[in-house]
Amino acid sequence: MKAPRALTCLLLCFSATFPAGQVKAAPETDARLAAMAAAAERGVEDFVAAARSAGWRAPVIPSRWHIERVSAPAGRPAAHAARGVGAALARRLAETAPRMRSLPADDSLLRPCAALCELAEWCAAAEGYGNVLLAQRALDLAAVGVARLAAEEKFPLEKILPLAARLRMPWAGATARRRILNAEAGAELFAAADQAELERTWADGARGAGAHADFFRDERPGRGEPATLAATWERKWHERLVDGLELRSAALALALVEFRRVAGGFPRIAEPAKAGGSGAGGAFQLVLPARAEPAGQRAFQAAWTRAQQNAAAPTAAGPPASDLRVPNAAWTAFDAVRQGEFADQESRGAPAMP
Repeated sequence: MKAPRALTCLLLCFSATFPAGQVKAAPETDARLAAMAAAAERGVEDFVAAARSAGWRAPVIPSRWHIERVSAPAGRPAAHAARGVGAALARRLAETAPRMRSLPADDSLLRPCAALCELAEWCAAAEGYGNVLLAQRALDLAAVGVARLAAEEKFPLEKILPLAARLRMPWAGATARRRILNAEAGAELFAAADQAELERTWADGARGAGAHADFFRDERPGRGEPATLAATWERKWHERLVDGLELRSAALALALVEFRRVAGGFPRIAEPAKAGGSGAGGAFQLVLPARAEPAGQRAFQAAWTRAQQNAAAPTAAGPPASDLRVPNAAWTAFDAVRQGEFADQESRGAPAMP
């Protein structure tokens, strides 16, 4: 599924500078990979703590297709073991998803958010097919927690800002994805680190134009089959990397954090609530009917514009007051949290492939 251009633009609004380059994975012994797999089975937080304590570096996790079609035979056992670590993490991430929506918006939610961000950074430190898919999944879940914490005005913003910064995805750009795709194919099939060129090369290859036809045939889920990372872990699905890894959840969470930072809080709206309350534990100042109303979005726009205009020294890098992408996205995020509907893409029930 291709990321909407508006989502890409919104993510760029919150871009940050990260150190150039990626950490290459060190060779791992069978014993160390087995220890990683065992730690992964105990859950995300236990795994992160064990990796930090032992100083484990992430192995490159290739696709099963790459191991069977491209890898040298001597390296296949270690590659399969690395994939076992990834499979365990994918399962544990699936189990983590409900907790990110049910934990109270306090320090008990902050802790797994931090662990998910650390796991994403650990996985993405080695450039591999499985690495970036795991990192994306971890940040998708972390974004749910960040949005819920940001929407709770009683929770200190200074605790949220460091996590919000970690939602940015420097490893998801076209340059890194091109390297991973070429490594997976075992050939320089993708010539340019440009999104349009990645898509064009894939489309040409899928039509049978050129060599390496097998690489351009994915094992996408069939109708009614789950499209989750855990369920598709053993499948070949390289088009996901071609389309991009940007996350709607991260863009919305970042917008909500930025809105609260700039505006200092959330606006009040004098509208009566329907029976049953706000649906968000009564912690919010904003009182609206059970579904989103235009008045809420207008209030966010007005509060954003006032805050931008009243700023003593607005940052040159920030969007102008007339740019309403941030308040619009912040309102979308806030209302989804209020309704109990802010979720990662798998929990939202991303449709199975046709």
